[in-house]
Amino acid sequence: LSVKIPPGIDDGQAIRVSGEGEPGVGPDGTAGPRGDLHVVVRVEEHDLFDRQDDHLILKMPVGFAQAALGATVAVPTLDGDTANEIKPGSQHGDLVRVKSEGLPNLRTGRRGDLVAVLMIEVPKKLNARQREILEEFAETEDHDANRMAHSKGFWDKIKTYLGS
Repeated sequence: LSVKIPPGIDDGQAIRVSGEGEPGVGPDGTAGPRGDLHVVVRVEEHDLFDRQDDHLILKMPVGFAQAALGATVAVPTLDGDTANEIKPGSQHGDLVRVKSEGLPNLRTGRRGDLVAVLMIEVPKKLNARQREILEEFAETEDHDANRMAHSKGFWDKIKTYLGS
């Protein structure tokens, strides 16, 4: 038996196929009409996207320079990449919405959005020139690059805030 799976169906939803279930039993004990078959759909998780209703969530790595300066980046969608702008000064965890690139709604057919969560990647290794440029940049900042080594920890800040 082939069952058509509609686009946008979610994990655990059921499709009813009329007349394909078990035969019923009539009042006189003879076979009655067949019942309905209910097929429960299991949707495999995607490697890139998480689902929230009709929207897709994508954790998207971007470079430090792209986030600081702004950039046009290729955002993967179910239908291929699409160009999108990252605003200058973007922060880790900022959201970039790509309209109508999510999943179709079962009732309306309108597609949800794709939301890219920016994950700023800090390079683990720098060449000499990159290090030199970043050191020059650090000298122009309002705070000491080594400040975090001497700052209070997260729980210390919470205790101070709560007056403990």
